[in-house]
Amino acid sequence: MNRKIRELAGDEFFRYDHILTSHAQSTGGLSELMVAAAGHVRRNVKTSNARESVLQHVAVSVIAPLHFSYVLWILRRANERELNRLYFLSRDSQPLLRIARQLAGPCGVSCELRYLYASRQTFNRTVIGEKSHESWLWQNINEGTTTRELLDRIGITPEEIGSQLELSGFTKNTWSDPIAKSGQLKLKAILQNEPVRNLVQTRSLEQRTMLLRYLEQEKLLEGSNNACVDIGWNGTAHSALSSLLKGSAGNSIHGFYFGLRKGHRNWEKSREAYFFDLGRETGFRSLTPMAWRPGDRIISLIETFCPADHGTVCDFIEDGGLVEPVLRQGWEQVITDWGLPIIRRSVDVFTEYLSGRLGEVDPNADMRPPIAEILTAFWANPTIAEAAVWGNFPVEDGQGHEPYLSRMAAPFCWSHPFRVALPGITRPVMNHRWRAGSLRLSGPLTRLLMRFLFGLHHWTQSFPRIKSIVIKGPRSLSSSRDSRTWQKLSFLRRSIN
Repeated sequence: MNRKIRELAGDEFFRYDHILTSHAQSTGGLSELMVAAAGHVRRNVKTSNARESVLQHVAVSVIAPLHFSYVLWILRRANERELNRLYFLSRDSQPLLRIARQLAGPCGVSCELRYLYASRQTFNRTVIGEKSHESWLWQNINEGTTTRELLDRIGITPEEIGSQLELSGFTKNTWSDPIAKSGQLKLKAILQNEPVRNLVQTRSLEQRTMLLRYLEQEKLLEGSNNACVDIGWNGTAHSALSSLLKGSAGNSIHGFYFGLRKGHRNWEKSREAYFFDLGRETGFRSLTPMAWRPGDRIISLIETFCPADHGTVCDFIEDGGLVEPVLRQGWEQVITDWGLPIIRRSVDVFTEYLSGRLGEVDPNADMRPPIAEILTAFWANPTIAEAAVWGNFPVEDGQGHEPYLSRMAAPFCWSHPFRVALPGITRPVMNHRWRAGSLRLSGPLTRLLMRFLFGLHHWTQSFPRIKSIVIKGPRSLSSSRDSRTWQKLSFLRRSIN
């Protein structure tokens, strides 16, 4: 066993409990009851080793309070909107549906709760031709993505457009090789050629027909008072689904999200977010992605907290009169080996304990402040055991059948300081999503040097903002961050004078 994985004790063990307890009054006792639920799980769900103990600890102290609070809000909004059906989109919403089914009775929810197999690829490739949906094709491309895999995202093969590929320099023996940036630009041009465009449109129509049959099977074409649940972040699946429903059945669907970025305005009025909404400038925006700051890429953390027990949806096929999803194979074993069973058992028991005691607390209390503190503590200052266990989470990259796995965090080695510094202090390179986790796992000297280099980056990045504020004055302020910078500059100027 990894020597860094050990039983948590003392302040390490109780730090999340202390945060929840400190908010007992403002949450009407709900956060304190969550501490009792966590203790109940620890006493009744046995773990077999130190690694499982760490997984359970994070499950009941961080994940369960987060999921439980979000689901309570979803069910409250479902009652307020008097929904007919509430669809939890695969895969990130699968653990949320488990909680919702346990809470439906205690919360008096009358709408039907359903699981909808969905993915960005299967939804978006049915609406190809709408420019607002086509950016998804070029997302999540890494150094291993091939020409064949990119074309598979829109349901065609290199063999079908072989002559056009050959004319642009894509010889047959390169179709399964990683595609460079220059190759992506050439492929974009190829997809605009009329013969290729017609093929893509034909394939899109075929896929749309199959997907509509699946949606009809799942009762989504019946009525308009339905909603879907996801965690975030751009609303692309919701936009594609809404466009599809509007064009075929004349209705739409509401969307519930944990968090939303800004910049995606399609169907914006038909969705709402629980924790943050950057477009509406509401919620806990300081915990959203901000390059190379303590809260950077925290959305990656939320995604690791929502693992499903099946692979991503690659396509839909008809089987025995029913439309069934085609799932990427291999993921179930990967996530089981990592530790999903102990997490699920722990969250289930946590929810069961709370669901029978909701009458003792205020279920409508705002749990976002303590959740924000818990997320910040875990993300920015993990224990070494937490970093070792959660840093090893198998993160999926790519879409459809592209089987790329990476780690959340890994120790920085001796070469990392050079990889940060050589591209220029203003553009550091880091291969892991969880900087604080990687730092915690690194040796003391490497950790010290990396922190210095990242701090130097923050400092240099502040120059353009400070210059803009000084030249344009306080009227140019576009955020609370800029406002704080102006206040500091004003204080410094008064002190000098």
